[in-house]
Amino acid sequence: MSKSFLIIGIDGKISQELNRQLIKKGTQIIGTTRKIQINESNTLIALDLSTEQPTFNCPDNIESAFFGIAETRLSECSVFPEKTSHINVTNTIKIIKKIVDKNGFVIFPSTNLVFDGILSNCSPETLVNPKTEYGRQKAIVEKELLSWGSKIAIIRFSKILSPETPLFHSWIRDLQKNKKIYPFYDMVMAPIPISFAGEVIMRVADDKATGIIQVSGIRDITYADAARYIADRMGCNADLIHPISCHSANPVLEHAPLHTTLDTSRLQQEFGLTPPDVWATLDSAFG
Repeated sequence: MSKSFLIIGIDGKISQELNRQLIKKGTQIIGTTRKIQINESNTLIALDLSTEQPTFNCPDNIESAFFGIAETRLSECSVFPEKTSHINVTNTIKIIKKIVDKNGFVIFPSTNLVFDGILSNCSPETLVNPKTEYGRQKAIVEKELLSWGSKIAIIRFSKILSPETPLFHSWIRDLQKNKKIYPFYDMVMAPIPISFAGEVIMRVADDKATGIIQVSGIRDITYADAARYIADRMGCNADLIHPISCHSANPVLEHAPLHTTLDTSRLQQEFGLTPPDVWATLDSAFG
């Protein structure tokens, strides 16, 4: 029986990009979805991690799996820590364990928010110190998975951008209408394009590389910097950009890290992959 690539949560943005790249490569794919009504073939499996005891029977022919289910909204995790932890921690670990027990190699996406953001370019060995509930949940899963010793890759991503990223999509829409936008001047990101994230996941799966791999842009820019760049590329009036402090956000942010860059030495040395410049990332996502 030929081996398949399992995408847990095939409807997610990163999962969709990975699915597209795997199809182009000719890989056999099985995915899970909450949309049971579209489960019309043996390539889709129903799975809902928000239920108390999710039902999941891992197929026997899985070579690698990407875990693409999570409640990623920071505000949701902050306001409802017990509910979101049930998805992001308890049921996540249960499902990953079932895949590993079937001898599948699992890639788990994590975040720069496992760190406090005081230092730039944190290494994989830097002690985690999350300041958000979402970061805490990811750190808990990381610790558990790393204790298993094998069959696990953890990829820590910084901000991943795509044309569908809601905030930036709304900026472009408002600028096209000659409306003012209000980006944060004191909140930073080190973005990478979603296509690069998909490429990294595929390379890690091909190499069965275990442990922690980190992926981020090479430097931080503020959200206001990004807004000005996008406006300039669109030929819009710079006076439409009205930067504000992230501390005036509603709802109030749990934490605004000073830095979001990660040490990507392993990514570059072991896989030969160098993250694009942040401006190239903006171009690829919104150009």
